[in-house]
Amino acid sequence: MEKPHMRQILKKAGADLVGFSNCREYFPEYTTAVTIGVSALQIYRLQRTDTIQAMNEIMDFLNLQARQMFSEEDYGSWGTLFSQEEFSRLQNFTPHRELAIKAGLGVLGKNFLLITPEYGPRVQLTTVLTTMPLLPDSPLDFDPCKNCDICVQECPTNA
Repeated sequence: MEKPHMRQILKKAGADLVGFSNCREYFPEYTTAVTIGVSALQIYRLQRTDTIQAMNEIMDFLNLQARQMFSEEDYGSWGTLFSQEEFSRLQNFTPHRELAIKAGLGVLGKNFLLITPEYGPRVQLTTVLTTMPLLPDSPLDFDPCKNCDICVQECPTNA
């Protein structure tokens, strides 16, 4: 299965952002990280009051969808489910933000959050690690935060 088809499947399932990066520097046992982003606006469209639970359900569903794709291609994969209570090395140390930046989903903002061109900082991330070798996406070649200080000016604590 090719990246455009994977991206299409995940977006049809509810992902707003999908990026691929090399993850060997963090997890030598895997080759590729698929970072999936969902806009916080999706929760408002659902009109649910339990927003955290609703977002967790969306993220778990997308994580499992990606893992299923790799399983069908006979590749190993692993991803954190938000609903899991047990923690492992991978759950505690999956650098979602850094992998998203490497995958071209956004940049590191002055507020140290991932800033995406489409949704600003209002995204939730999940990452699936896989043994399937896929070419990584390129990081963004521009920085929307470079000449902008809106978050600095609006910060209530004057950070």
